[in-house]
Amino acid sequence: MLPDVDGFTLCRRIRARRASVATPVVIVTARLAAENALRAALAGASGLVNKPYMPEHIFRALDEARAWGRRMLEQPGEGEASLRVAEPV
Repeated sequence: MLPDVDGFTLCRRIRARRASVATPVVIVTARLAAENALRAALAGASGLVNKPYMPEHIFRALDEARAWGRRMLEQPGEGEASLRVAEPV
């Protein structure tokens, strides 16, 4: 519910830039939890906090986001992925 763009789109934009691909992103939302968990994951968010929340929810999400960021930076290479199609069974 940002004024110009929604948070999921903003997260996808952050993930699309090479300079910010490993930047942790925590989405805070007041919308339905189940739907937003999937949308946040698909957008590349490293965390999600639903409203209403307590301070410990924010602190936990920030800790998890920092850990996610460290894991991203520790991964070797440029991020290769195989696009080979599996043989039919």
